[in-house]
Amino acid sequence: MVFELLRDCFIPEDSASGFDLLFQLCTHVAQGHLSLAAARFLGASRLLAIEKDSGGVRPIAMGEALYRLVDIRNDFNIVSREAIFRKLRSALGTLDPLFPFVRSFYSQSSPLYFSMEIRTGDISTLLSEVGTRQGDPLGGVLFDLGHLRALRATVPQHLDCIFPFCADDTHIVGLVDQVLLAFHTLQDQLASVGLTIQPTKCTAWSPHGLPPSLSLPEGFRVSTTGLRILGAPLGPDSFVQTYAVETLQEALQSLHNLPLLADPQVAFGLLVHYFARRPLYLLHTTAPSPALLAVYGDFDRALLGILEA
Repeated sequence: MVFELLRDCFIPEDSASGFDLLFQLCTHVAQGHLSLAAARFLGASRLLAIEKDSGGVRPIAMGEALYRLVDIRNDFNIVSREAIFRKLRSALGTLDPLFPFVRSFYSQSSPLYFSMEIRTGDISTLLSEVGTRQGDPLGGVLFDLGHLRALRATVPQHLDCIFPFCADDTHIVGLVDQVLLAFHTLQDQLASVGLTIQPTKCTAWSPHGLPPSLSLPEGFRVSTTGLRILGAPLGPDSFVQTYAVETLQEALQSLHNLPLLADPQVAFGLLVHYFARRPLYLLHTTAPSPALLAVYGDFDRALLGILEA
């Protein structure tokens, strides 16, 4: 059963619908009162592998309906579960009640089911034993518990730097030498919670240029034009405008393909949650230019055309 089916079948105002029993069951699960066998069964997930642009795959674990109904919503895959448990046990206020539920589903391995061949229906099984499951509504929160522990140990040692971050996307801003020192401190602190920095996915940039004698960790990329911080371009105006125009043009091309989707609900979900929000985010983070405004006009007309079709 999917979430929508459960929601429609069990009506809070109708005691005969079985809503009270469902509510009691969800409360039992949320309070961590399940046996290990039952928790392992409910923690099982369908595994979906999505190809990354940079190579490799991103595993998405689709939790079963009851787990998601309780509303306990990739570095996510490797953060130490022990670090998560310690942080939950020491947390005060709203996080503390999560510990029994999280312990039920993350204190043991849970099966992930996938198929490499849809036609034969052969099912293979992997075990999720480390980190949070991508696709778990709580995955981002649980990852941040381990990630924040490393950041909070690093920041007091490097007060001349700032550390903007969102999930596993972390930046260090400051003078070159101080940023390098902060990087090595953060690298050590992340290792203490089971996280490893991938130098090949790291980029160094300075508006004044980096000195040729600077020794960066092996694999680091160096940008001479600018970079993105939390999805927003940072650099000279030419870089910012080029990035914004190209990003919007790419979204516009995908928008033209939206009517080709067979499921109108999927198409509408993408329209509302991605295509309508991406331009708004660029509007908030970049200054308008004639070229960018022209693309915004094309995008707006394409949106209107899809809604009118």
